[in-house]
Amino acid sequence: MNKLSLKHFIAADFILAAVMTVYWISAGTPQDDAAFIFLSILIAGSPFSIMLAEFLPFWRASAVIESDDVSISSSKIAKELSFLDTLIFSKNGTLTENAPYISDIVPEAMTQGALLSLAASIERDAKHKIGKALFYAANARGLRLQRTSATNEIEGCGMEGIVAGNSVRVGRLSWLKKEKIEISAELLTKNDQLAFHGKIPVFVSSGKRALGIIALEDHIPPGLMTAIRRLKKLGVHTMAFTGDSQRTVNAVKKELHLDEAKGDLTREGKLREIKLLKVAGKTVGMIGDLGSDQMLLEAADIGMELIPKKYEPLRKNIVEVAGIEEEEEEKKEENPLIPPFLPELTLKGGLAALVPAIEVARRAKEIARQNTIIAYLTWLLLLPPAMGFFVSFGGDFLSADISLMGVATSLVLIFLNSLRTH
Repeated sequence: MNKLSLKHFIAADFILAAVMTVYWISAGTPQDDAAFIFLSILIAGSPFSIMLAEFLPFWRASAVIESDDVSISSSKIAKELSFLDTLIFSKNGTLTENAPYISDIVPEAMTQGALLSLAASIERDAKHKIGKALFYAANARGLRLQRTSATNEIEGCGMEGIVAGNSVRVGRLSWLKKEKIEISAELLTKNDQLAFHGKIPVFVSSGKRALGIIALEDHIPPGLMTAIRRLKKLGVHTMAFTGDSQRTVNAVKKELHLDEAKGDLTREGKLREIKLLKVAGKTVGMIGDLGSDQMLLEAADIGMELIPKKYEPLRKNIVEVAGIEEEEEEKKEENPLIPPFLPELTLKGGLAALVPAIEVARRAKEIARQNTIIAYLTWLLLLPPAMGFFVSFGGDFLSADISLMGVATSLVLIFLNSLRTH
C-alpha cells in the first residue's frame, strides 16, 4: 500500500465514523454513547491490518533472501522479485566469463602475426574487453607494434586510427560494410562459420580492403546451464541481449537453452527492447555489468549484479612500439557526473542463488494474499456491528474494547502468518 492510498483509507475511516455518529445522534442516541460509536468504528475500520498484510511478508522475505549468497536492497525489491517473469542477460560477463581470448586468426595476404600486430596497434588504448584482449595477446607474443595516430573508439563498432598513412579499422563486419570496405567472399564465409560456433569475429581492414579476421572466444561459467534450467522451471523467460552478431548469440542460445536471444543491438537498442517488454506488462530483471550496462540496469524493474567475476588487477604493460619502450598503467575511468548504480539484487553466489530468492519472494506473495484475506475478514466482522447494523434486530453496538481486541487479533494473525515466509 503506498502512502497516498493509506491516506485515503484513513480519511475514509474518519468520514465513515463521523457520518455514522451523526446519523445515530440524529436518531436519538445520547452524545456520550455516540462518542463510543465513533471510536469503535474508527478502530474497526483502521487500515493497519491491510497495510501490514503485504508489508510484513515481503519485509520478512528480504531478511530471508539476504545471505552470504544474495544481497537485496529492500522489501520493495522482494515484491518485484515475486512477479519476475523475464530475465535478461547481457552476454559478456554474465553468460560468459568476460575474459575473451583469441581462438582463430584468419589473414589474407599477410602473416597471422602481422595481422594481430596491426590490430593490437590500433587497440592499444581500447576500453572494450575485446580490444584489450587483442592488445594483451600481441604483447604476450612479443609482437612489435606500430606507431598510430588519431585513434578513436566508436561504441558498438570498434576502433579506428592511422597507421603508416593508412586508415585502419578493427571491429564489426556491419561497421566495415557501412564504411564501404571491400571484403572477400572467403572472409565472409569464414565469418559465418566462426559465428555459427559462438565465436566473436573481429575484422581488420587497411584503407578500403579487409585484411583478415581475428576470432575470440569466451568460456561459459560452470553451473550456468543448470541454473538457467531451474529458472525456466519457475516460468522465467530467459533472454540474451548483446552487440555481438545474431549468429554468435544464436550459438550461445542453443548451448544454454535460452528462450530468446537478440544480437547486433546497440545500447539504445537494448534500452528500447527493455521498455517494450515493460509496456507489454512484463516484470523485467536485468543482469549486466555495473559500468557499461548502468542505463539498462536502471531501466529494468530489478537491476542485478552477478558475482564473483574475474577482474583484471591494475597492471603495468611494457610494450615496445617502433623501438621505444613505453609504460602503460591500466586505470578504471569514472565519470563523476554519472552517479554509480547500486544493484538492487547482488548474486554473490552466482546465478544459482537467484532461484531460491525467487521461491522465497513468491512464497511471500502467497502469504501476503492470505494476510489480505484476514484483513478484509476483520473489516467484515467488526465494521457492521460497530456501525449498528444489528441494532434494529435487537442487537447492540460493538464496543470500542471489542473492536480493539478484534483488530489486535488480526494483527497478531498477520504477524504470525508472515513468519511462515522462509
